[in-house]
Amino acid sequence: DNIDDSVEEMKKQAENKKYAFPYLSDKNQQVAQNLGATRNPEVFVLQMHNANFQVRYRGAIDNNPQVANEATEFYLRDVIVALLNRKNPSFSEKKPIGCMIKKE
Repeated sequence: DNIDDSVEEMKKQAENKKYAFPYLSDKNQQVAQNLGATRNPEVFVLQMHNANFQVRYRGAIDNNPQVANEATEFYLRDVIVALLNRKNPSFSEKKPIGCMIKKE
């Protein structure tokens, strides 16, 4: 979450987009700080390994954060598909492009 985001606005967006997954608020930015998030949007793919979560990917969702339907490379999707097929992704990080996360 960005410090200026309201829970009501986030809830409305999740409902409008019909997210089929939990959408959580990180109001105190604890998760963002622990993961080292710096931009919004910035995604993290975590995988359980020996009872601990390992960051398998961090960064941009795709290569066009401004116009999603014009993206030609789909980083997040490619990492998830590789992991679901029990393969190592060919990359673990792509530079996130977006607004800096405001911190308290």
